[in-house]
Amino acid sequence: MTATAASDFRGRLAFDEREDLDDGYGNKTGVFVERFKRRAVLRPLRGGESVHAAKQVSRQPYLVIVRKCSETKLVTSDWQIRDLESGEVLNILTRNFPPDRLGEIDLTCETGSASD
Repeated sequence: MTATAASDFRGRLAFDEREDLDDGYGNKTGVFVERFKRRAVLRPLRGGESVHAAKQVSRQPYLVIVRKCSETKLVTSDWQIRDLESGEVLNILTRNFPPDRLGEIDLTCETGSASD
């Protein structure tokens, strides 16, 4: 696969990191805090057993492609992504640095609550 064209980066996304805060009783509570915004490619995944299983519980898997930079290299599955146009939240499942596209990062994500 070749590098993704600049015109494919149409999605406007915010990347949120979970920040642990003390609740005053000695417990840590996690809230998401926006760290940065980026343009990205959002591709809904279709077909395959895991995709159909996710859809059975009202989740839509996506492949999110972002340009690699010092900020995007920090993103892990503890983060979440918000689509700034639709308001939809994407939970990050995996992160991949494709060897054939050195300037990009692939994030496998899905909509829906991570606690379902």
